[in-house]
Amino acid sequence: VEVDRQHPDGYYQNWNTSIGYELSPRDVVEVRYVGARGSGLDTSMVNWNSPDPDPNATDIQSRRPYPQFAKIRMWAHDGSSTYRSLQAQYKRSVASQSITVAYTLGQNRDNQAEGLNNNRSRRQNPRGGVDSEWADSVADIRHRLVVGWVWDLPFGSNLTGLSGLLVKGWQVSGIGTFQSGSPLFITQDGDVLNT
Repeated sequence: VEVDRQHPDGYYQNWNTSIGYELSPRDVVEVRYVGARGSGLDTSMVNWNSPDPDPNATDIQSRRPYPQFAKIRMWAHDGSSTYRSLQAQYKRSVASQSITVAYTLGQNRDNQAEGLNNNRSRRQNPRGGVDSEWADSVADIRHRLVVGWVWDLPFGSNLTGLSGLLVKGWQVSGIGTFQSGSPLFITQDGDVLNT
């Protein structure tokens, strides 16, 4: 049963500030702070009627908030998320070559877990309130280094006609991304909390 039938839209805010400095006509450095906050996000609690953990209890049903019912799926919009990052970027350009190196140190946290209707709201206590259980998001990538380069190939610049059309103006480029992994969520089969 759905309590709020209005399905309000989630609310997302973001902000950033940056500063850049030209070290030379060929070298530029930028540093940025980027932040974001999401609120009113869908939590779609899988079991609103889950009892509080009690490994020593012998009965689950009598401990439920509504013992006359079993599992209750509750659609709610009380999820929140935050993102903060420090981003640095260096660019160097010479006649036929350029390179960009960017590093991000960021943190993405939320209180709802995973994506839409994919085992949502893995809170231990689904009725614990919106600020009861915050953790790193499944989308949290703490460190990311990206290196990109472009090299204009030097041959064929003086050619004309068909050979010039086929040979001149070619580039070689590449991007390398190195990043830390996503958080590892450890789950356990069975019901050790007796819920």
